[in-house]
Amino acid sequence: MKTRAIALVLLLCASGARAGELSLEGAVSLALERNNDIRSARQSESAARHALRSSYGAFMPRLAAEGSWTALNGPIDLDLNSVRSAIISADAATALMLGGSAGAVRTALESALPDFTMRVQDESYYNLALTASQTLYAGGRLAAASRARKAALASAERNTAAVTDRIAADTATGYFRLLLAARTAEIRREVLAGMKDHDFTAQKLFEQGMISKANRMRAEAALAEAAREAAKAGRDEELAAILLANLMNVEDSSFTLTTDFMSPAAAPDLGRELSRALSSNPALNMLEQSQRQLDAKYSAARGNMLPSVYAFGRYEAYKADLTALQPEWAAGVGIKLPIFSGFSDYEDIKEAADQRRALASYTENARELVKTQVRKFHHDMLTAAEQYDSLGVSLDLAEENLRLNKLSFAQGVCTSLEVIDAQLALGKAKTERFKALYDYTAALADLLRATGRGVAITTYHGDKI
Repeated sequence: MKTRAIALVLLLCASGARAGELSLEGAVSLALERNNDIRSARQSESAARHALRSSYGAFMPRLAAEGSWTALNGPIDLDLNSVRSAIISADAATALMLGGSAGAVRTALESALPDFTMRVQDESYYNLALTASQTLYAGGRLAAASRARKAALASAERNTAAVTDRIAADTATGYFRLLLAARTAEIRREVLAGMKDHDFTAQKLFEQGMISKANRMRAEAALAEAAREAAKAGRDEELAAILLANLMNVEDSSFTLTTDFMSPAAAPDLGRELSRALSSNPALNMLEQSQRQLDAKYSAARGNMLPSVYAFGRYEAYKADLTALQPEWAAGVGIKLPIFSGFSDYEDIKEAADQRRALASYTENARELVKTQVRKFHHDMLTAAEQYDSLGVSLDLAEENLRLNKLSFAQGVCTSLEVIDAQLALGKAKTERFKALYDYTAALADLLRATGRGVAITTYHGDKI
């Protein structure tokens, strides 16, 4: 808890603010640094980057060392004594035909010729070999896998940007929600103070017999209601501060806000904002990368039906147990051609093709939804700006009406209810005007997020951005 509080203080001090003060830029910066959703998105992006680098390894040669110890049920011998016997018999027959002694020749050959038995493999033996392989052609599967990983990384990067925009917009909305709650609480306290003054005046007039008991009771009831509303507004302010602290991932929610509401300016050009949304909306960008992933999946599925060609090599590092039939090294080129796989490759191609078409249809719907959202946010900005302007006249009227009713009540020519209504009307006009400012800011934050510029809420200057 102490660490988080210290981090907040350091950030505020770095931005030149006194401890406890919080600007909109400081709130957004702190949220972007500490929010757990952003941290999670960045970790996912890092994982996708490592996956892309892993896919590059498929293009590189594979080197491995293989060692083993093998035990057989017995040694393997090569017995060629039948050949030895045939040689001796042939030489003895030749000697007999030449008039010599066949027995003497046979005896001499038996002692001269060694046993024709050779040990091919011992009962137990060791192997240690170095192997290498290099894929030469894989039907485009390796390149497709790399493209899919690259699209996944781009999607993860856009997701990080989308989360960043969302957190920035939510933090700005939360900041101004707290500001609205603070202003509302202040207005409720002003109404309460006015009701106290009215109650005091009513008490004096009642004691003088200038107003009825009913008017006196109305003043008391209005004072109690104003006290309840002021207490509720205070609790709403505390809750708004806690929500903002949660977005910034800090424990301390005692803020003194230093950034005021934005004054409604000319709304951004709708056509330009629609173009921005179609090109920069994070959700649409992620769908575009998903389409590229499916394109790569389709290419890989087609590549599974094509042959693969590879080069290989093997070198025996431990030669003591090699047999006469085993070479010290070998190298060559191999080919593998799929012939039948239960039609699974064919169905994989069809699956990828259907997924591409489904995503294309979904993307079209998403584009229309994004355009609808932009139009709505733009409309909300215009409505809030118009309401703010119109409430300016209502506020002036409410202030004048309260002043006149207070004077009339003091002279006994109007009722307590009229003063109460005038006081409440003034509080309502002030609250609604601040609510119009909040609505304008919230719609602006949503519009910037829909166009991929959520972080720009801290530097927005009318239609220039």
